[in-house]
Parts: sequence; structure tokens; C-alpha cells
Amino acid sequence: MIVMMKKVFLVLTCILIYNCILSQTRDSAVNFEIQKRLLTKSKWQKAAGWTILSTGAAVALFTGYFLIKSASDPDLIDRPIFTTVFAGSIAYTLISIPLLHAGAKNKKRAAEIGVGNSKRFMPQLNSFTLKSQSVISLKVHI
Repeated sequence: MIVMMKKVFLVLTCILIYNCILSQTRDSAVNFEIQKRLLTKSKWQKAAGWTILSTGAAVALFTGYFLIKSASDPDLIDRPIFTTVFAGSIAYTLISIPLLHAGAKNKKRAAEIGVGNSKRFMPQLNSFTLKSQSVISLKVHI
């Protein structure tokens, strides 16, 4: 009786695991919407990252130039204000790093791996035959 219960338990466990593994598929329309949202988010994150990087770098170069020039002529600018702006622009530039990284990460998440069969015309003697090949593809909707 115990051996029979072990076999039944093993079979039911295998069926449960099989159903859990294969029931994780999503509708292709849902996949497309998720990919579209991730690609849009990635695009905006990259655009914001590059904008922040270029603005912060330009302000840092501008204020850095005047800080170096004011070393020889102390009356040229108000040094504490320019030092604060320079430090702020460096911090502002560093903010762009996580945005650029998140944009690349979201683009990778939008990629989909497809597994299927593809029909190809293959030459055979004097004619062509239709053969089926297994295909692994990386799909990125742009």
C-alpha cells in the first residue's frame, strides 16, 4: 500500500511540475505590448541620460574654465558660487550613468527568444524540396 502511494505521489508531482513549467506562456499580443513598453522606456531613459550627461559636462567645462582662469585673477568671478556650480554639475553628470545603464537593461529585457520550425527550399537533384529546420531566433521589435 505504501509503495502504491509513493508511485501515485510521484506521478501527481510530475504532472504538477509539467503543468507549472508549460503553463507560463503568454499571449503574443501581451508580449508585444510589454516589449513596446520596455523599448519606449529604454528610449526615453537613454535620451534623458544623454541630455543630462551633455548638459552637466558643458556646465562643468564652462565653470571649470572660469575657475582655472580666476586662479590668476581673483577678482574675475565670485569663486564660491562657481565652485558650487562646478560641484553640482559634476554630480548632475554622474546622475546620467544609472539612466544609461537602465536604458540598456530594458532594451535587453525587450528581446524575445523564439524557438520554432522554419520551412526552407533545399535543392535535391534537379528540383527543390521543402524541408523543415529548427530555428532559434532573437526578436527585437523596433
